[in-house]
Amino acid sequence: TKSAKDMHDEKGNRAFLFPGKVPGYEDYFPDVDRINPAYFRNLDKKIDYLNAHGFTPFIEVARRDIGPAWKKYYQWPQSYTRYIQYVWSRYQANNCFFSPIHFDWDGSLPADDWNLAANKVIEKYGHSPFGTLVSCNPTGSSLENFGHTDKAKWLTFHQIGNFHHRDGHGHRSYHLLTDIFNTAPALPAINGEPYYDGQHETVPGSPTAALYSRSAMYGSVLSGGLGGHIYGAGKEGTEGGAMWGGNVEPAANNKIWDGIRWPSGDQMRHLRTFCFVR
Repeated sequence: TKSAKDMHDEKGNRAFLFPGKVPGYEDYFPDVDRINPAYFRNLDKKIDYLNAHGFTPFIEVARRDIGPAWKKYYQWPQSYTRYIQYVWSRYQANNCFFSPIHFDWDGSLPADDWNLAANKVIEKYGHSPFGTLVSCNPTGSSLENFGHTDKAKWLTFHQIGNFHHRDGHGHRSYHLLTDIFNTAPALPAINGEPYYDGQHETVPGSPTAALYSRSAMYGSVLSGGLGGHIYGAGKEGTEGGAMWGGNVEPAANNKIWDGIRWPSGDQMRHLRTFCFVR
């Protein structure tokens, strides 16, 4: 890949300690039973900073890539359940959304494995005492991946996702929001990965990119995504990362703060007026 990023924080810490337990890869795959307190102390400051400036972080405890080795070489699902609970407990007093897994592609562990670990959090510890909403970034739809609340006890709002870059036809996923809208009991739903400003050969920050962003925003909400909308900016690769890649490096063409200031981001504020007009 040409877009891999260093996983260390600004102090050189990573989330878990080394060496790990995967034979031959002890220096590559960490010991996921041993979290690194220094990493999370730095993360505390970042979450507090975001909250202080009006941002609500969506905290997904892990990305699906880590699953196969975790399950094979560590106690599953108990080990992963403990880790989910650790992260959720640490930030449950912050203004956040939670997720037990970034499941944007199913080429990892089956959804049932992740669901088992997340359900055990609820069975053993219960839901967050402050009502923190929980969902996940799915491969298509959280409803399709994990089922409704009868099967996914941890779910308190649904998402669709990972359709923003498929042949330029993000609108093909709108029916997934309508399916969620028609479930009972009702849960909020959002398009967690709509069109991102700068994708599909558009110039980042251009009128065309803003047009596509508006189309995704209103199309999603009118299709049943009444939980609101997420703004995305940038595309895969080093040439256009912006918010997509969390780009802050000097060599990046588009950085986080560039994407936030593009016209499509400013136009998000009109959605509230549209939804609540009388």
